[in-house]
Amino acid sequence: MAITSVYQAIVAASNIRRSENPSFTATDFMALYPKFVDVSEEMIEAWVQIAHASLSYARWHEWWRIGMGLFIAHHLTLLANPATADTIEGGLSRGVASSKSVTDMSISYDVSSIANECAGWGTYGQTTYGQQLVQFARLVGKGGMTVW
Repeated sequence: MAITSVYQAIVAASNIRRSENPSFTATDFMALYPKFVDVSEEMIEAWVQIAHASLSYARWHEWWRIGMGLFIAHHLTLLANPATADTIEGGLSRGVASSKSVTDMSISYDVSSIANECAGWGTYGQTTYGQQLVQFARLVGKGGMTVW
């Protein structure tokens, strides 16, 4: 791309990617994550819209569909109600088992590695979907950015 003005140079240096996202619907999400079948379509569609506003295809490219699915699955897992908790609970982060006992069936988990890995990413360390999203977001990265 030939830069013909100062404005174009600033835009190119900003590293901000803007474009329209391809279609991604609640049906697309359910094809990726059928375990969320008990969640209302209205709730899924609301999170699809938020995911569209949060993840740009221009930044994520081929990783975008999986990023959209992970983003939505993470938030639906955090918002699980008792009626859907049994099927969604598997997505909650537990960490590495650090101790077990047979009587009273007790188990302890070490979540320090998750806390370190997702530090600064808010609630994304609380679900396995969020943890994967953080790892992909780091790989995709936002690159250098200049704001004029």
